[in-house]
Amino acid sequence: MVNRKKLIWQRVDNTFNLQLENPEAVDKIHLKRLLKKVETSSANWRKVIHFNKRASEAFEKWFHDLSMPLPGYAYALLSNWFKTRLKFIRESPRGIAALEFWKALFCAVPEKRLTDPKRNDVVLKERFELWWPKQEKCQKDC
Repeated sequence: MVNRKKLIWQRVDNTFNLQLENPEAVDKIHLKRLLKKVETSSANWRKVIHFNKRASEAFEKWFHDLSMPLPGYAYALLSNWFKTRLKFIRESPRGIAALEFWKALFCAVPEKRLTDPKRNDVVLKERFELWWPKQEKCQKDC
């Protein structure tokens, strides 16, 4: 297993957008492969359900310029795949790939879904505030 440097994030202006403090630590090739796996993996669903195009585009734009913030909706839509209450989606190839990509980006996994299922691209403040202190702590515990 390759030992990769931990990514260190900071909040942008008290929003849910996150910016890297150490963009030099990013292995773009690895992250792009993980995103492609999320985009192409099966969701164990009757119909073809794609990963959110807006989130994919946000990640691609961020890969192009790591100095810009990663929008909250992008990582929230990613986390929905492994934080859904639907076990067959969580355990689907896409759910597993989404968690793998998440763990390459962040050192803490949220305990609860970051969004409301009815507004799956809007980060809920109270859910973010449960996750973010854990993320900040594990970033410091290098």
